Amino acid sequence: MKKEAMTAMMLLSGLIAFSSCDGELELEQVVNEQFAGISRIEVDGKFVEVRYDGENNLTEVTLDGLLESTRSGAYRIEFEKVGSTLVIEVDQVGKFGTGNHRGHIYLQGPKNMDLDLENGSGAVRVFNVIAPNLEVNTGSG
Repeated sequence: MKKEAMTAMMLLSGLIAFSSCDGELELEQVVNEQFAGISRIEVDGKFVEVRYDGENNLTEVTLDGLLESTRSGAYRIEFEKVGSTLVIEVDQVGKFGTGNHRGHIYLQGPKNMDLDLENGSGAVRVFNVIAPNLEVNTGSG
């Protein structure tokens, strides 16, 4: 009886451990938006690559976002304009974040932009920015 319980426990542990290997990534969300009147951008990218490219002649901010996952509906890219601040967050929708996930948040806008970019395990890249306030925090990306 003890051996059967141990075998069942090992089987269950194996299923849980390999649940992130369940299938191919599927497209979950695509975001293509433009925003005017933005002077600050705040991003919490969790695991996606975050990139900001500053350009001389731009006055608007363009957001290009993409999420892929093996678990449908697990995460969403949420965004809103609050005054002159654009707030973007990868939000966990489901109770469990298991599975394989990847994506990006690419932003293009004026060179003169305040940025607060956070990420857990994704890369953060900033190019061609003159920012009075620039904060970049990453965990392991």
